[in-house]
Amino acid sequence: EVGVQLTFETHMRQLTDTLSSAQRVLEMTPADVVGLTVDFLNLAFAGERMTDVVSMLADRMYHTHIKNGYIDSQGNWHFKALDEGLVDYLEVLRQLRKVGYAGYLSIECLSPQAFKRPVETARRDLEILHRYLEQIESHEN
Repeated sequence: EVGVQLTFETHMRQLTDTLSSAQRVLEMTPADVVGLTVDFLNLAFAGERMTDVVSMLADRMYHTHIKNGYIDSQGNWHFKALDEGLVDYLEVLRQLRKVGYAGYLSIECLSPQAFKRPVETARRDLEILHRYLEQIESHEN
């Protein structure tokens, strides 16, 4: 009635930390009001395939968090630049384009570098994102 939409973030160790748990929440909530902020790395940490994430959540994806990193052999999370880590964002962005996603792409800077040099880190990740989007655009034309 008032145009507000609620999103649950796909987040580690939370209610929507896997593809199946996110789908369960969505099944229990009205589609016109409740959706997801899809954090691709969090779902990659859970072992999800990004093609499945995009195709299965596309219609309820209201927002995204874009960050990258990996988990070491001891289970510790390490956050890196957008082009370093588990998630192939060029492919994710292609998939998002294919399903018609037109929402936000929020870069989430959590690497140690981001805390030391936030402006430079944000600028680098934004340049990476722009490069990926330009590659996708150039292949479509």
